[in-house]
Amino acid sequence: MKLLPKKILLLPLLLVPVAFFITPIIDHSYKDDNISVTYQTKRGELFGDYVSYYSDGTTKSTGSFKWSLRDGEWTMYDKKGKVRAKVNYKMGVPDSVIFVSGKKDADKKDGVLITKRIWRLIPRDDRMSLFGDDTFYRTIENSFENGEITIYDDDQLQKQCAGKLPEYVMYDSLHHITGYRIKEDIVWYGGKIPHAETKIVSICPVMHLAAMNKDTDVCWINYSELEPVLKSKTFLFIQNGPTYIHNSADLLDYGHFASEIYKETNIYNRKISDYATGAKAELEAERIEISLIETENDMWTGESAK
Repeated sequence: MKLLPKKILLLPLLLVPVAFFITPIIDHSYKDDNISVTYQTKRGELFGDYVSYYSDGTTKSTGSFKWSLRDGEWTMYDKKGKVRAKVNYKMGVPDSVIFVSGKKDADKKDGVLITKRIWRLIPRDDRMSLFGDDTFYRTIENSFENGEITIYDDDQLQKQCAGKLPEYVMYDSLHHITGYRIKEDIVWYGGKIPHAETKIVSICPVMHLAAMNKDTDVCWINYSELEPVLKSKTFLFIQNGPTYIHNSADLLDYGHFASEIYKETNIYNRKISDYATGAKAELEAERIEISLIETENDMWTGESAK
């Protein structure tokens, strides 16, 4: 690990340059008993072509992502290979409906159709916006000290933490931020233009403690309290990145980060690591990720992979 720069003071408006180097687009494939998918990523984010197939090989959907958001024209097919919908997406939401055939289940009800809760870990990487000088964590520190946010021991935000946040000290290799956990709700809306929205519920810095030789969750924060703080105190300039990212709140809200799913809502309240390890755990996380995408596709067609 490289030594981090000397600690700097946080200002009400902080300019954080973020350099995006030329990175390759990586091809991926996924397959289970019900569906197969080919997709592409860049720097750990969905970026490029996405194609899914029913179990018999019939095309289910085609489209593309740009920085984790649906982008451009998407086409959804039924199990007989007939086009059921063509939709143009902009920044992750339907911008215009090009063609829709048949009656969709989603037409029958406006408002919320489905909700799902997901837990993710954003691992430490070279993204200056979250880990450069650990400015993001120091923003959380200062916000707590100023009484702008409350910190909790649990992700249910029930039990407030006693004491204060561990202080981050630059050049201190014994204590450093290794990632952030986020709990988010994905909400699918019905009606004539079905779509999905992702809402972050809470966020938790993860710090490495050398004395215990382990990573530990520092605290959980209600994102609705933290979001306005991030919007007012930080400003990001991202070279070769999305132009709509202006601060750390935008970065989180638009999902402009690489992450790993480690839990979904389940009756046993288990993490993936409780029932799978190694490659099987990675495959399970990928299955959940794919299912989030395909749920929205199914709302357009009334079909499902099963």
